[in-house]
Amino acid sequence: MGVVNLGMQVAGFIAPLTIGFVIDAFDGSLNGAVWLLVSSFESFVLSLLWPQNWERKVS
Repeated sequence: MGVVNLGMQVAGFIAPLTIGFVIDAFDGSLNGAVWLLVSSFESFVLSLLWPQNWERKVS
């Protein structure tokens, strides 16, 4: 339980810094931040849809 809480606290600290860095890198434009969020969401969806092999094969 504590590890999950720590992970969420760290993510809550790093996410705004990352978005701010991307906005600064794109000279104040939000286009970079939007592309970052869209690409992160797409990778999340692809990881859910990726076929998994749940059966163990015993030789």
